Amino acid sequence: MAEDSHSYPFSAGPGSTVTENDWSDMAVDWGHHSGVRPPGPYADPNPLMVTQASSSTVSVTPGRAKIAGFHYRLNATATVDIPLFSSADQERIDYIVPTVDTRSPVDPGSFVEIRVRSGQAASPGNALPPSDWQLWGDFTASPGLWDLPLARVRSQAGDPVEGGYAPQIVRVDDIRRYLGSEVLYVPQDSAWPIKPNDGQMMYQKSSRSMAVYDRDSDSWRPFTQIGSARLYKPNVSGLSSGYSASGRYMMIADKLCWFSIHITTTRGVYPNSNRAVRLYLPVRPNGGHYNPINFHQYSGGSEAPNMTIGHALVNAGGYLNLYAPDTGDTDTPSWELDSMSSENPGTSLLGRRGAVLSVSGIYETR
Repeated sequence: MAEDSHSYPFSAGPGSTVTENDWSDMAVDWGHHSGVRPPGPYADPNPLMVTQASSSTVSVTPGRAKIAGFHYRLNATATVDIPLFSSADQERIDYIVPTVDTRSPVDPGSFVEIRVRSGQAASPGNALPPSDWQLWGDFTASPGLWDLPLARVRSQAGDPVEGGYAPQIVRVDDIRRYLGSEVLYVPQDSAWPIKPNDGQMMYQKSSRSMAVYDRDSDSWRPFTQIGSARLYKPNVSGLSSGYSASGRYMMIADKLCWFSIHITTTRGVYPNSNRAVRLYLPVRPNGGHYNPINFHQYSGGSEAPNMTIGHALVNAGGYLNLYAPDTGDTDTPSWELDSMSSENPGTSLLGRRGAVLSVSGIYETR
């Protein structure tokens, strides 16, 4: 593969000649971690974006990046061949990466070029991505080699050709990480950095959320969501038909979710199960503790009682169980909380058009 690119500074080879403009171009990214220079008014519109070009090749758009302290600039679109398979009925996951190669700094000299970092081929559905690439200052796997993954390419063995079996690309995932002060900018869900620094912060565009990397648990921990709450349609079980249900939710801290569920009847609705009505939550909750959340229901009429307040108990199965005062209860005490079910029909005030049940609160997620 021949590519039109320029990488520097190196002690020997083409990268040993650095002009004033080269230094100026490189200095833009000083102070940042490894990553792709983001798009902007004076930058490439979609830098180092990898897309499928044919059944066995991908293309990489022009762009700039910083990799292990070295500057890389791809001047023109590059085409990359996905390697052949050695046998049929196999699948493989490869990374498309600009690689810094400093293993021979004097002769022929260090350089950066786009390479394919191949995973181990396996039966379809069992392929794993390569584990020996390096990022964010991890120098343990292959001394002198540092990769900046741009895309994850999943392919399967196709027709037999000379030397093996032709790859058939199944999908290409964008896993670029953009440079950006001390906060990483990540455009897609699939692009969560794998080897960041402990405490590194990240903004994920697709989910509009902020996260921090916790090295002790080796995971990214979302701690807040940016912008308005997300909409979702909550599933409801235990009620007869004749209502509409809507919901909103937002992650407000690490493993803390705020939610709101609103049910409005279009005709009389009644509990039709011998177990408590269930309202399903947007994010699966953590179990092992008692977490009641208040809810209220309004019958839409003027007769008493036309409003009650009950408890919605968070269940580790992913839903709320509803308990409310039973207006027809003859037990003592008569206003204890009973499950909203067919066995306790007086717990529901949804028996007419325009009745409302609403619940909102905060709970711990897994």
